[in-house]
Amino acid sequence: MNRLFIAIELTPEFKDALQNAIDELKAEDVRGRYEDVRNLHITLAFIGETDRLADIKAAIEGIRFSAFDTVPTRIGCFPKHGVLWMGLSNEKKLTALSDMVRRSLDEIGVSYSPTEFKAHITLVKDASITDPEIDVEQCSMRVSEICVMETTYPNGRRTYIRR
Repeated sequence: MNRLFIAIELTPEFKDALQNAIDELKAEDVRGRYEDVRNLHITLAFIGETDRLADIKAAIEGIRFSAFDTVPTRIGCFPKHGVLWMGLSNEKKLTALSDMVRRSLDEIGVSYSPTEFKAHITLVKDASITDPEIDVEQCSMRVSEICVMETTYPNGRRTYIRR
């Protein structure tokens, strides 16, 4: 069984901009469980445990969309879970892409989390502050492909790998 999700991988430059935001949050004394910058991504659909990797990869490879750019916009919070996240521009295009992914999964009978898609990148879980004021570095990233990712735990450390 594989623990899978469909995502957009981030460019190194985009991760650098997000690392700067994380460093600023830490400087503002925001405590919590910070995501490892190497694991940052945009989740389009969370699948969970499944043995249907090949079917999922085939379904995702069939999705076609026009490439577009996105930039970080603002720090937001899911207060119920204490999650601080980075918002993204081009929310409508990201939502449409998530919808395409979910339709493809529906077509092959693969279930996924029904949580409504919100264009964001999780930065901190269990955050001590829900409304920090930090500057958001402007950095653009071209969204041109999606991929299947797997959660693994080498040496007990959560790592996401492209499948």
